[in-house]
Amino acid sequence: MGLSQSATDILAKTSSKLGCVRPMPNTSVAVVSGKEDMMKRPRKMKGWKKVVSAEMFSIQENRGQPNLYRSSWRDTAGKRHRVRIHAATLEDALTQARVLVEGSCRKQDSRGLKVLDAFNEALRQTDRGERSTRDWNRDVDRFLEWLGNTHPGCTYWGMVSRRIFRQYLSETLSGNADNTRRLRMQPIVQTSRYMETEHDVPSACRDLKIGNKLTKTPPWVQLADVSDLLDYAVERDIRIAVGIALQGLAGFRLLEALRLNWGSVDLKSGLVEVSGKVKNRYSNRCIPVCSRVTETLWLCREQVYGSGVIPNPGDPVVPSPRGVSYMSGNDSYTNYSRRLKKIIKGWNCEVNWAPKDLRNAVPTFGNIRGIFSALWDQYLGHAPRSVTERHYTPRLAAATRGEKEALEKQMELFRKLIVDRVDAEVAHKVAQSEVKDGTVL
Repeated sequence: MGLSQSATDILAKTSSKLGCVRPMPNTSVAVVSGKEDMMKRPRKMKGWKKVVSAEMFSIQENRGQPNLYRSSWRDTAGKRHRVRIHAATLEDALTQARVLVEGSCRKQDSRGLKVLDAFNEALRQTDRGERSTRDWNRDVDRFLEWLGNTHPGCTYWGMVSRRIFRQYLSETLSGNADNTRRLRMQPIVQTSRYMETEHDVPSACRDLKIGNKLTKTPPWVQLADVSDLLDYAVERDIRIAVGIALQGLAGFRLLEALRLNWGSVDLKSGLVEVSGKVKNRYSNRCIPVCSRVTETLWLCREQVYGSGVIPNPGDPVVPSPRGVSYMSGNDSYTNYSRRLKKIIKGWNCEVNWAPKDLRNAVPTFGNIRGIFSALWDQYLGHAPRSVTERHYTPRLAAATRGEKEALEKQMELFRKLIVDRVDAEVAHKVAQSEVKDGTVL
């Protein structure tokens, strides 16, 4: 309710007596030499004026300051945002407001993504095999069970903080080996990286000290020791012995040896093809094997299937005691590992080799002799390590047995630079051992 003119005059006189001046509407007070002088002039406009009202946001213009705007909106969670924008024109302010609103809503949607949904979305973007996917789901289930017990209210990815990840590491994985900790945390780290890249959610897994660096030196595995172990295994279990030969003298991975079937083996030419389910595309290869491996393959076929009997192409080269593959049915690669560990302990109880460590023998021999090269990487099924290897060096191991002319040239290189040297090393060590034992005069 406004004041009358007489009431306004009385208020002005009273204020002057008290030593203060109350400005009148549309006037301002100027103080000159201690005297109050009422000068009538238009009052400077203040406040904000709405100039744009869109579906998701609105833009207000400052009445007193040019080129200053303010954008207001609510995100998907209902939280209100208000941001000041400096722009030369209204069109520029509108463009900046759209960017701010879209970024805020996208970020809110990502943080509103449930933890399980974030894991599943990250998994769909990876190229994982059946076994790797099973390991992923197992580790995710373990983390979700722990998260539900310790932080029941933490159901969205944006709520999972770095402190929670460190608590999970200390409470559930503190007693495990470094490599086990790295593998168990792999789904969490990859999902955190994916959410940061694709949804602008900051990663909380940086510098957790669970990288790929090994904290201990791999076991020392020599070709001569593998040859002695092979002699010991042939007398006790030819099925395990053929696996030892493929892993220790041909550089096969454990699962590559167990997945190998007789249709991929050419005993007359001494060639073995690795294909099908492999670790990566560079693992597909066709390579010659040393004479000791070929002899063990012949011996295994005769003892398991009978002399002169040709096995079916789908029959496993490393069969279980039931005659089936370790990769099918109730049999598992862990059963093979358990039997192989028993053979190793019976041969030398002081050796701490794991079943997968037999593959170390071939690259160890090449490195200590100073002859390891990119060709050895291809023989072992390793990925290229340099631009030259990726773009300028042909994949000699990639030829199939159907490409006869190219295969002969490539296998000649493998035999000359790798297989013959492995054969010579094994024969030399065996001869030295026989002289030491007194069996050769």
